[in-house]
Amino acid sequence: MLAGIEANRFVWENDSLWDFGASGAIFRENFGPTYLTQLDGEAHAKKRRRMQSGFRPQALLALAPAMSATMVEELAAVSGQSVDLRLLCSRLVVCLSSRALLQVRLPEGMDRRIAAFEHDLLFSGRLPAWLRPWWYGRKGYRRLKSELIAYIEAMLAEKRLQPPAVEDLISIMVRHHPPDEPPLTHDEIVTDTALLFLAGSNTTSSVVLWSLLFTYSRPDWLAQLREELSGWDPDNFTGMTAFPKLRATVLEAERLRPALPFAGRLARRDFAFGDFEFPAGSFFLHATAVPHFLDENYERPLEFLPERFLPDRNPPPKVHGTFGGGTHVCLGQPLARVQEPLMLANFLRHFDLEFAAPPSLQPRLGAVVTPALAAIPVRLVRK
Repeated sequence: MLAGIEANRFVWENDSLWDFGASGAIFRENFGPTYLTQLDGEAHAKKRRRMQSGFRPQALLALAPAMSATMVEELAAVSGQSVDLRLLCSRLVVCLSSRALLQVRLPEGMDRRIAAFEHDLLFSGRLPAWLRPWWYGRKGYRRLKSELIAYIEAMLAEKRLQPPAVEDLISIMVRHHPPDEPPLTHDEIVTDTALLFLAGSNTTSSVVLWSLLFTYSRPDWLAQLREELSGWDPDNFTGMTAFPKLRATVLEAERLRPALPFAGRLARRDFAFGDFEFPAGSFFLHATAVPHFLDENYERPLEFLPERFLPDRNPPPKVHGTFGGGTHVCLGQPLARVQEPLMLANFLRHFDLEFAAPPSLQPRLGAVVTPALAAIPVRLVRK
């Protein structure tokens, strides 16, 4: 295991040292060798540049009104009902991405199935290589995956027949493919689209879920945050800077309950770190989130204290490991930085959450770091 600020700096500044394809083999096993996380070096850089064209912060912020309207519509549909807050947050991320980024309205229940598939996909990363074929071969897993791919195939075919009036992320990323490169294959476009559907349905939703649970655990902070959000207008949302308490809540939730607290790394060649030498082929857990919980970085690190990020305080360099770092930093970080505050703001601005029982804040590690409770029943009451 590599952990600590110096470990974060070393790992993220030496990307060429790691075999990312082998470390994240679950994505190759499900989506083939052209999936973004499977690429290294120049191949990764080229594909990342193309895909980043659809993740420009200003373009994503321009979609905030559409994402907000989608969320309010979805919440209104379950207002007054008892729902599982964890599942609701996952569904919402999928709905926001599909309608605002891809300009499609999913068939009934498809949002749940997409979130369930990504959960099982991420969980497979916890399994040894010899056990993963069994995991992928389960009837339920194969059905979820085939439904996702079949839906993407049909959606792409429909978009070819009737192109959207405004470019969606798929069109933008295809348009930015370098003309001197071989044309994108159909399969690669399908797997790139799968990434757009899956991204964040368990990670971003986890941050939103923890933000709500921790905020409701502190009525004083909830009142302050709602006061700040009294002027919330998604049509004019330009980022978290104008909402310092909202920003502090998101950053503190990411710090205290990082969705993915570690990442696997496989060394391509011999290397030395600190007083130790390691041979090529060594496998590590890079525990990116350990600095989140060290007293020298954060006072009272096990407590929910969003005030630590006021006013406009940034996490110390190389400490906040939520999105990784280096050239392989999470591609979806700009999208998460829009969706997380937007979702939290809409929950708190428009609804009260009535919990069936005080929710436990104890975590467990499944596909991501999530509440230990099997379900979190809550009733949404329109404000």
